[in-house]
Amino acid sequence: MTADNDPNARFARQFLELVSATPYIPDALRAAELETALDNLLSAHRSWGNFYNEPSFARQVQRLVGKDGKIPTLIEKKYVYGVVEVFLTNGKGITRDAQPVYLYLLNLFDSKQAFIATMAIFDDYISSKLQLPLCREKYRELLELMKIKISMPALRELIDDIEQSKEPIQDLKGSPQFKQRANNVVKILDLNIKL
Repeated sequence: MTADNDPNARFARQFLELVSATPYIPDALRAAELETALDNLLSAHRSWGNFYNEPSFARQVQRLVGKDGKIPTLIEKKYVYGVVEVFLTNGKGITRDAQPVYLYLLNLFDSKQAFIATMAIFDDYISSKLQLPLCREKYRELLELMKIKISMPALRELIDDIEQSKEPIQDLKGSPQFKQRANNVVKILDLNIKL
């Protein structure tokens, strides 16, 4: 019997939500729930009618993340890339009711997550979105938000390089020099991240 079918499990879950204790659920269970919520959000975001459907899924992700923003390591990169993707929009318009949720989630990022968000341009799907003017504008907004989270000089220099690049942002992932600089930052900071 799954938690959805077990009335005791469902009531226990509702109680945890009522007292805002969902962040204290064990990481493995939180990872599964958060991954499902994130998949639902991304599915709504990528579908027709996203402007109407996306906000409720965004709020569910927000509820699961809680006020401390602690994300299970198992899904940290997927989570960060997902939040970045929805924040960047679909290139056609901004889902106004979901944007405050995305800003809230971005503001909970720690410095490692801020770095992952900044380096999301190495993801094929996200870099392809950056060909759209609105997505590029939102990525530049994302960089400004992430600068606040980052105190390490090597990371700040990398963000400055992105902002001052003569190459279009969507082409940076193909630049060997930029990729080498990003990988150097990963090594300097001893981050366990593969770009």
